[in-house]
Amino acid sequence: MRVVTEYLSSRFLLSCFGAGVLVLAVGLTGSINTARAQESGQGAAAPAAEAPAPPAVEKSSAESRESRKSARLRELQNRVVSLKEEIFRTKTRLMLIKERLLNNVIAEAKLVLVHKNQLGDSFTIEEVTYYLDDNKIYFGDEASANLDEREFAVYDGTVVPGHHVLLVDFKLRGESGFFSYLEDFRFRIRSNYTFFASRGRISVLNSQVFESGGFLTDFRDRPKVNYELQQLPYTRDNLEKVSGGEG
Repeated sequence: MRVVTEYLSSRFLLSCFGAGVLVLAVGLTGSINTARAQESGQGAAAPAAEAPAPPAVEKSSAESRESRKSARLRELQNRVVSLKEEIFRTKTRLMLIKERLLNNVIAEAKLVLVHKNQLGDSFTIEEVTYYLDDNKIYFGDEASANLDEREFAVYDGTVVPGHHVLLVDFKLRGESGFFSYLEDFRFRIRSNYTFFASRGRISVLNSQVFESGGFLTDFRDRPKVNYELQQLPYTRDNLEKVSGGEG
């Protein structure tokens, strides 16, 4: 009886032990499944956690755009600097050319020679010739020029600074409404004038042919030539003033 009791007790203990083992196994299985589920959840959640990646891509794209903008800006700045340097060099060349031209002009002397006819009705100019340093610079006659014009420029140009000699040769004819023989009276008068052309200045020389004396003065002695020389600074205003023979 004791043996049966011990056997039954042993079976009961084994059953309890087996049930405990089963419970433990089930518990372990549940724990394992739970752990796997958690791992699976973490694995599934990982992509969700990685979702904010696009901002990094956008940041990289923005940095790339900024980099391109900076490169473009530097290129434009370099071009602006190059253009400024080219403009500066051009201005320098223009200044040098201007100085060279001005020096060439100032190194010369300008001469404006003006013919003025102040003769009365008793004389007519048939021909007039102007010589500067033995070089003919003007010729006019009744056929080719209006010598009755009271004033006009016969020369407007540059000369070498220094002394010069002007020679004027007139061929005149007498005029009279009372004495017809005077119309056949022809004669020449010559006159010369030495002047100094200053460097870098405008020399305005007026050559005036006029009638002097009275009724008792010999007809051939009445025409005279007078000269007036004016030296002006070489300026734009003075150039405009003397242009066209204005003395």
